[in-house]
Amino acid sequence: MALYVQNGKIKLVVTQDQGVDKVTWEGTVKFIPLVPTDTVTPEKEDVIFSFRPQDKPDAYVRRIPAGGLTKNANGFSINDIGRQVSGIDQFDLTTNADGTWSASLKDVKAVVMSQSYALTCFTLQIGDDSGTDCEPLSPVGATWIGN
Repeated sequence: MALYVQNGKIKLVVTQDQGVDKVTWEGTVKFIPLVPTDTVTPEKEDVIFSFRPQDKPDAYVRRIPAGGLTKNANGFSINDIGRQVSGIDQFDLTTNADGTWSASLKDVKAVVMSQSYALTCFTLQIGDDSGTDCEPLSPVGATWIGN
């Protein structure tokens, strides 16, 4: 199964620390399973989230191991195992009423290269299922904001 990505709502906050850009990434990206009968089990599979400026190598990649998410009433949330392995502060995969998912991630310790994020591609991979979407971001001071 593939995941179709739509409606990215993202914010990158870039700060300098001893000449290195540190990025706080917060966002929600909507993922639509293309074949609704396929089963994707985020709590039992590795979940990999990455982003990169278009046509550039990955700027950020984090892997939450199988067992690193816990099922809850709204979908899935990162647990202590997932936080310890990935370094991610907060990750939620929410099940929407229309059968789609929204991913929300916060990682305040991320360090990435200083570069333009004017067109940024986001990928979510769950097991062997993945989806990618590229979103335009606009700089507002030290923040890159999606439409």
